[in-house]
Amino acid sequence: MSLKSRIEKLEQNSGRSPLSLFLRYMQAENEKEAKTFYERYLRADPKREIEEFSKILDRRVATAKRKSQENEKLIAVSDWRIAEDSKSGEDEKDKNNPRAFH
Repeated sequence: MSLKSRIEKLEQNSGRSPLSLFLRYMQAENEKEAKTFYERYLRADPKREIEEFSKILDRRVATAKRKSQENEKLIAVSDWRIAEDSKSGEDEKDKNNPRAFH
């Protein structure tokens, strides 16, 4: 049995999921550690499904952030504001209205 196949078998039996390996790769503090986890991840997920999923999530987050910033800019330049307490304004009107039921 070759060393490579032994390593692969140990990784499979260790219970490390491709997702956990990918996350450890993303959080690695140095380049050597990152490379090691990425190689392990590739052996566990040869189709790179988690990596592709991560890219899709990153694009969606970037799009949502951009749209949120655009909305904030539109709100900032418009006269539209959220009413803080519209109920209290109605109460004041009712107090001044003689026909309102109290």
